[in-house]
Amino acid sequence: MHMAGRTYRFGPFRVLAAARELREGDATIDLPARAFDCLVYLIEHRDRAVGRDELIAAVWGRADVSEALLNHTILRIRRALGGSDLIRTVPRFGYQWVGTIEAEEAAASPQSTPHAEDDEREQRTSTPAPPHAIATRARTRIAWPLAIALAIAAIGVYAIVARTGIGTRTATTSSARPANDADAKPEPVQPALVLPAEIEAAPEWRWLRFGIMDLVANQLRSGALPTAPSESVVALLRQRTNADGDALLADPALRQIATLRVLPRVRADRDRWRVELDAAGMQQTATVEAEAADPIAAAREATNRLLVKLGHRPGAADATSSPELTDLLQRSGAAMLADQLDEARHLIEAAPASLRDAPPVQQRMAQIELRAGEYDAVERRLLALIDKLDPKRDAALRARALIT
Repeated sequence: MHMAGRTYRFGPFRVLAAARELREGDATIDLPARAFDCLVYLIEHRDRAVGRDELIAAVWGRADVSEALLNHTILRIRRALGGSDLIRTVPRFGYQWVGTIEAEEAAASPQSTPHAEDDEREQRTSTPAPPHAIATRARTRIAWPLAIALAIAAIGVYAIVARTGIGTRTATTSSARPANDADAKPEPVQPALVLPAEIEAAPEWRWLRFGIMDLVANQLRSGALPTAPSESVVALLRQRTNADGDALLADPALRQIATLRVLPRVRADRDRWRVELDAAGMQQTATVEAEAADPIAAAREATNRLLVKLGHRPGAADATSSPELTDLLQRSGAAMLADQLDEARHLIEAAPASLRDAPPVQQRMAQIELRAGEYDAVERRLLALIDKLDPKRDAALRARALIT
């Protein structure tokens, strides 16, 4: 990241960009390198809101940085500055520096050279870019988030394989593997990717588009089939708003990211629900379907049948989860995937107290607060939740709370 040789003053603080120091009066405040870079970048671009993807690319220089790490980095900056009123969270987008810069001074650097001064003078006196150059930069800004989304999705799904150790294949025939390659490492298999569901039902069931998508992905994961996170898939498809499910199923770009693509199709037929899963990839295509009195049960059964068809054993059902709890978690999760944080929060707040207080729902509410930038609320909620959870009985949920 390029660091301008300037000093920024606001309140009792000074940011010495070239020296990479944050000072409060005469005292130097210890701030991690990435946090310092984020602070300077936000200050230098204070005339506008900075998107999360842009900030990650500018500071880390790569796309495989989780949003949670960025949120934590911003939290470190806010704490170092004594509060959160200098950096505004822009919901569902990023952050903006809103503090008043009282003075901006060019810093004399002992490493400065005549060439560096000439370069700076040339930047100050250069003529405006021609319209075609401006248009090119505009197109680049539009394309950049898509490139980042593709990279995040690809890295995210590969990370699942590496973390779980599942999904490797080894050729078994001599023609597929040289005889002298006995110690070769297994070739990693790209994980599955579940697409947003196609829904044929009344408008109030539109939430099933992401709800069933996420349920199928989780069910595949519970059957030991590595599957891309729903958040990564939604980000990946954000620029493909006009592509229908069949087009996505055959999309060459998606074939490079996930060997297996799964498209759920959900249809309401009077008092029954039919869920069909079309799977493409792995040198084969497969279609399974199931019927039930509600869409969630039908989707679960269809996913179990797909797992069996692919040679996997379905995961055990959660005996402690009631249909009402499952419905609330799927609805609120679908709202989050659609960037409808207010709707997700309303669903939980409107639920009966017995559901609101359930540990998985408290974890979901913490995720909503985290996305909204309400970090103090997240910390209070999760600390209280972790104290209630049994480390043995609730190990998975406790781990998710600790990670958050």
